[in-house]
Amino acid sequence: MTGQGFTPEAGLDTSSAYARAFQRESWTLYGVGIAVIFLRSAARIRRMGIRNLQLDDYLILCVMVFFTLMCVALNEIILAGGSNLVTAADIAHLTPESKQRRTRGAKWVFVAEHAMILTTWTLKACMIVLYRRIMEGLSQERLVLYLTVWLGLGFVGTELALFLTCRPLHLYWAIPPPVDQQSAQCSSYQVYGIVQGIFAISSDVLMLAIAIPLFMTLRLPHKQKMILLFVFGMGIFVVIAAVLTKVFCLVPWLIS
Repeated sequence: MTGQGFTPEAGLDTSSAYARAFQRESWTLYGVGIAVIFLRSAARIRRMGIRNLQLDDYLILCVMVFFTLMCVALNEIILAGGSNLVTAADIAHLTPESKQRRTRGAKWVFVAEHAMILTTWTLKACMIVLYRRIMEGLSQERLVLYLTVWLGLGFVGTELALFLTCRPLHLYWAIPPPVDQQSAQCSSYQVYGIVQGIFAISSDVLMLAIAIPLFMTLRLPHKQKMILLFVFGMGIFVVIAAVLTKVFCLVPWLIS
């Protein structure tokens, strides 16, 4: 998931048909994600018992809250008609009602971005807890420690980028947005998107770089190795998708 992708572009189709289609798609994917979390939690409770649950088992419950907030925010952005990322033509046709809707949408964009950060980094924290449990006593344990530090720095850096690249904060939902170069970040989220992308993508790559060599050396049944291959393949796909999303968000003219 990438931060820039939440800011609706000028001219975004916010018709009722599009809003309904977006609702169906977003809540369907949300349902899939929540179902996976429930299945994981049920399996852990069955195996460990409620009293023996570990840190990642509680963190994944926090993910449900943040993920829910993110999906709600994304749908509210569409229903509001967009954000404060507007063209000169949009500004010329603003009415008090559309300005109010856009302001509400821009506020939900900020909420969606923050919910995305919390969702993403909480999931990364779950992976770190799992890595530390698996690699305890192995030579890779020190690498997991370094990765933990990098994730911590990434979370702090991304939060700072979100809260400091647009000052004062209320300019994130100013309609029309300020026109000076520095305040343009309040509608484009460009600098924040770069910072978020660097930390999010690099940490995903490091996670794969630590885990894949370890699991390649394990002697496992063919079926289990195929399952692991699928999991790591999904991880590689996520990294590629994140890179492409950032490219299209930061270089808009690449989108036809």
